[in-house]
Amino acid sequence: MMMMMNSNLQPEVDAHQISLDLDGLEELLNGAEEFPVIEAEQAPPPLASETELIFRLLDQVRILNDHVDQAKERVISANDRMSSLVTMIEMQSSQLERMTHFQIRAGKVQGLERKLELLERENERLRGAWWRKLLFWAKK
Repeated sequence: MMMMMNSNLQPEVDAHQISLDLDGLEELLNGAEEFPVIEAEQAPPPLASETELIFRLLDQVRILNDHVDQAKERVISANDRMSSLVTMIEMQSSQLERMTHFQIRAGKVQGLERKLELLERENERLRGAWWRKLLFWAKK
């Protein structure tokens, strides 16, 4: 899923992305429960220096960044899976269209085979009658 950010920080969404069904992504959303909740710390003790505070905040930012990276990887893998499923559906739709076309042609072929069989029987009947007439005429 390609999302570009403009200078106003609003996502630009491709038109075909809007119509995509998000079924099957429950696992991704359920996986979010695995991340620990970072609760706001209470006010630091009065002896804590600004440097210690900055290091704690940086550590929390690093942890949060790790969680964001993990979520990003899950979204990317879900997007890849969804893309492969869309491709599979398109391929099966194409095969279904061809199958319908072949079924129509098979029906026409069966009709022509029945017609050919009737004509062969008629031909045999007429040919048999011709030879009988010729033999009957020759005996006279």
